[in-house]
Amino acid sequence: MLIVTDVGDTLGSFDRPGTADVLREIALAPDNAAEIDRNILHVVPELTEEVAELVRERLLISASEWPLIWPTGGFTAYPGTKTALERLAALAPVVALSNVSCVAGPARMGDLHDQCGQYLAGIYTSYQLQARKPQPRCWTAIAAEYQVPVGDIVHLGDRVPEDVRGPLAAGCRAAVLVNTRDVEVPEDVRRDPRVAVVRDLADAADRLAELAGAPA
Repeated sequence: MLIVTDVGDTLGSFDRPGTADVLREIALAPDNAAEIDRNILHVVPELTEEVAELVRERLLISASEWPLIWPTGGFTAYPGTKTALERLAALAPVVALSNVSCVAGPARMGDLHDQCGQYLAGIYTSYQLQARKPQPRCWTAIAAEYQVPVGDIVHLGDRVPEDVRGPLAAGCRAAVLVNTRDVEVPEDVRRDPRVAVVRDLADAADRLAELAGAPA
């Protein structure tokens, strides 16, 4: 088994501002900031001048308004995250997988590593993989990296499209955490035998311990 876990709202919270927040402040077309952040900055490996020019063009941002230093927020783990990760890591290797931009991602993943890295076998981001959840190749790439069948992956997360339907499409199993954001789980997901509906990360550790035949 290989455990893959979402980061934001699963292991902890991303501190503000995010990349889209900064873009909204300086854009003349701010309503498109989140879309541009997801569709461009989440899936390019670095912020080159060519990428910056494309973003400025799409959002109507003047070169003079473009930040020289980006004021991006970090990551703060929830109080029980390290305890739950320690339990999960005793069952199987745990890797983190996050949709995050190449602008905010390095600081946020640096914080994740500093706070939780001792329990993580790896940290993967959309900008490194050049694909974002729910694209199945996020999980197939990780399976290839760890030389495990994709069916041996259990993905933990709190967003149904990205953290349940995506991994299921790749051939994984999934556990959806419902308490961090009061997640509504569709009936077809609840009925799927490949999916466990759990309260939080600690509950996910309980369920996977039962699955592995280990003490909870």
